Amino acid sequence: MFNPAFMTVRQGDKVDLTVFVVNGDKHESWITDPDGREVVTKTIWNRGREYKVSFIAEKVGPYQLICSEHAPTMAATFLVLPRK
Repeated sequence: MFNPAFMTVRQGDKVDLTVFVVNGDKHESWITDPDGREVVTKTIWNRGREYKVSFIAEKVGPYQLICSEHAPTMAATFLVLPRK
């Protein structure tokens, strides 16, 4: 699981994510935008290592962090709200 598994950001924000993998040997992970397009390309994350990724939250709606090895339970959502 990702912890936290839900975050809220504003449209236009740069999202910097740091992940430290505690369990599981490998995790093929990526982030998609509300239209299902990859904003962070698929990469393998291995146990005992730290990874840093970032993206710009350009579209309003849910962005999904997905691990194909442990789906559907290993996922996180970044909900992008309109900037007012």
